[in-house]
Amino acid sequence: MLLLALSLDKNDTGALANLGAVYSQQGKYAQSLPYYRQAFLQDPRWKSLAPNYSQALVARAAEERRAGSAARTSRKRCAARAPSFAASSRWASASTACAASPGQPPATQASQ
Repeated sequence: MLLLALSLDKNDTGALANLGAVYSQQGKYAQSLPYYRQAFLQDPRWKSLAPNYSQALVARAAEERRAGSAARTSRKRCAARAPSFAASSRWASASTACAASPGQPPATQASQ
C-alpha cells in the first residue's frame, strides 16, 4: 500500500516515513534511510520522524562497523594461513579463494 501511495504521490511524507519505519522494523536499515531522509527533508518538524530516522542511522552504522570488523578478521585469518600456501603452486588460487569467501578456509587447504 505504501509503495502504491508513493507511486501516486512521490512526496507523500506519511508514506515515506511509514515505509522507512517498515524497513527499519524488518532490520533493513539501509533500505529505510532514503525514505526517512526524504520525509525528513520535506517535514523536519514531524515529531516521530527524527527519532526513528536517527535510530535507523545508528543501527546502520553499527551494521557497517560489524561488517568492517568481520572483513578485517577474515583478512587476518587469510594472512595467517598464507605461509602454509606460499610454498605451494596453488598460492594464487588459495589467496583468491580466501578473498572470495571470507571466514571460510580455502578449498585448496584441505587437499594439502
